[in-house]
Amino acid sequence: MIPNPSVTFSCSALPSVDREKGVWCPHCKSAVPHFTTAAELFKEDRKIAYAAVDCTKGQNHELCKQEGVEGYPTFNYYNYGKFNERYNGDRGESGFIGFMRSLRGRDQEKVGKRKDEL
Repeated sequence: MIPNPSVTFSCSALPSVDREKGVWCPHCKSAVPHFTTAAELFKEDRKIAYAAVDCTKGQNHELCKQEGVEGYPTFNYYNYGKFNERYNGDRGESGFIGFMRSLRGRDQEKVGKRKDEL
């Protein structure tokens, strides 16, 4: 199950790192440290969760199929636990962080509009 804060950025297809074999997917191997750094930056924000699911593990096959994972890595954005969009931006630290900050900016704009309406 995908976590349910207001904003979840999930890498639904990052194979786990096997210390002996390493990550077999070069794109995943490259993205892992950047995704992890971005997650670390937002760890204190209770409305944001970065999550990773290893779609190569048998127990995750059904979830990954349900979420439409067809390649590695796949990055999905969920809002309150519901799929919102697939992330196809830069797979570097600045791309992951910038994407999340843009989402937080959209959230704050919506809150401001609601306050103005009251």
